[in-house]
Amino acid sequence: MRLTSAILLFSIALSFGSKAGAAEQQPKGKPNEDGVLVTAVWMDGTAAQGADLFISQTPEPAKIVPAVNRRSISVIVKLSPGGPIVLVSRPKVAPGKDVGSALSPATKLGATSTSPIQYYPAGQVSWPKGTNSRRILLLLATAPGPVGFGPQIRGIALPDDFESFPVHTIRVVNFTPQPLFMRVGEKVENLPTGLSLPVAYARFAQTGDKGVPNFPLALARVLKEGSSDVFLSTNGEGRAGTRIQLVVMPSADPAKPPTVMRLQDSAPISPSAVPKSVR
Repeated sequence: MRLTSAILLFSIALSFGSKAGAAEQQPKGKPNEDGVLVTAVWMDGTAAQGADLFISQTPEPAKIVPAVNRRSISVIVKLSPGGPIVLVSRPKVAPGKDVGSALSPATKLGATSTSPIQYYPAGQVSWPKGTNSRRILLLLATAPGPVGFGPQIRGIALPDDFESFPVHTIRVVNFTPQPLFMRVGEKVENLPTGLSLPVAYARFAQTGDKGVPNFPLALARVLKEGSSDVFLSTNGEGRAGTRIQLVVMPSADPAKPPTVMRLQDSAPISPSAVPKSVR
């Protein structure tokens, strides 16, 4: 299964709710005035070339710069919770050249007599169903776009607040079509397709401890004949105040094992370092 196809199937599943967020009410209403903290990552390891990426539901489109295989620098964006996150692009051109000609004859968005900046549709991502999280993690991948357009963006949005995804836990997004097994320390967890619930670190350091404790961390899939195939065998780092997001992606060759992207981040050292609206 190709990654972009897996993303589409998973995003449809998320739009009907997920195990992780089923107990929460879907937020409605106007854009949050304090903003939503958005972090973006390219899943396929290849960033969209030749264009800057923006989120459009703001008084002015907000530029985001997804990172490759790591979390990007977060931006605060005034989004409407519950609605789609619409992505637009603006081509990168040499100084003095016409921005509008770079992707002609693409449809131009946001160009007025007083605001000549032109944006082009790049895709949209569904808001994670059943969450009022003011921290969002965008997992993005590129797909070929129509003639005259840049690459189209596919992706999913996950709640990324420290209540639904606490520190000292591991969360997995499984884009493969089959359930997985995860070993954390001596504990083995069954992981469904889609988004898992957070699983606690086997060991972690306390603030002020010297050294970082490690623990076994492995992922395996069940083969048709009933045997298991371990495709990740490593150590988890129990750093104080951190959490690990694993993204499991199907290989382009079905005979090959899935690939895994590992994202580890930390909670703010001081709550005052983050606006109240996005803690």
